Amino acid sequence: ILTQKGDYPAAIRPLENALTIADRHHFFQAKQEADMLYFLSQLYYQQADQAKGDRELQSAAFTKAIGYIERWFSVATRPTEDISVYYAQLLYAAAVAKDSAHPDAALIHKARLQVEKTLLMAAHPKDSVYVFLLATLQQETDYLKASEVLELLLAKNPNNKTYWQDLNMFYMALA
Repeated sequence: ILTQKGDYPAAIRPLENALTIADRHHFFQAKQEADMLYFLSQLYYQQADQAKGDRELQSAAFTKAIGYIERWFSVATRPTEDISVYYAQLLYAAAVAKDSAHPDAALIHKARLQVEKTLLMAAHPKDSVYVFLLATLQQETDYLKASEVLELLLAKNPNNKTYWQDLNMFYMALA
């Protein structure tokens, strides 16, 4: 009822209570549990996004969102490309939220590893996945690998002016 009303923050507590009770009694099947975990992760991600002025609340919400999606990966039988990217974006957002000038290096690295896993999930990954990989590589100042990714993107789409500008920037940084 709360989610139908659009009161997502109020829906968190009953969902968590239901999950806690179900865990004790092994009530839900794997699919139901996975759906609930994914939804809770999204709710906490939304809460973190809305708490931009309050770092403590934002950090706690990101921690919960990450915890639920990591638990989702332990329950889900076949992770999808979209959920894998969601997890990487969640890690990246949490890293930047801690300090936008100096993001959490461990979370950025974890996000990059997750993006690289995502690339292996599809025969032809979306350009947006490669662009997200570039963002993580740029945060890690791995300009050599970033330039290789850009060269790959340019081989697929040589008319993209932004890619050429970014590649030039990375080459300048490498020089």
